[in-house]
Amino acid sequence: MNETLKPILIGLFVTIVGGLILSILSVSMDLKYKVKEHEKRIQHLEEKIKDVSSKKTQNIRKIIELEKQENKMDDKCLSAKISSPLGSSNRQDALTYCVKNNVAVTWAPPNCVMTIEYYQNNRLQKKYYNMVSSSKINIGEPNSGETEIKIWREGSSVPSDSIWVWVRNICP
Repeated sequence: MNETLKPILIGLFVTIVGGLILSILSVSMDLKYKVKEHEKRIQHLEEKIKDVSSKKTQNIRKIIELEKQENKMDDKCLSAKISSPLGSSNRQDALTYCVKNNVAVTWAPPNCVMTIEYYQNNRLQKKYYNMVSSSKINIGEPNSGETEIKIWREGSSVPSDSIWVWVRNICP
């Protein structure tokens, strides 16, 4: 080999190898940058997943709490009491409690949705479904006499409460 070519070939070799090393380092740095960017994105997505999961857990807890409150209300509604009109729990005292045939029926607790029934001559005359406290109902003709009013919690096999009243056109 020619001695004059040797330094040129060595220089060329060093340049090529140096270029390759720089290319490899550049690709390596680029890959490291991309890996870091992907890691950041993965971390961000993991944080979002945790946040969504936390919110779902909070919502589930809220739903469970609402269901517990509703069940408590259902229990209270099973023992709701008529507060108006005034009436008797004894049939023989019905004449003492005069009401007009259009009457508002009120109960406690007031936020219970109930079914109202009224009976005359031991027969169901009418059922009013999904009523709220203070709902006005018609309980027969004026002067129709002895009447039993019952309130029921939907699905219950027994009334929550019942009273006896006397329906008159004019009450003292």
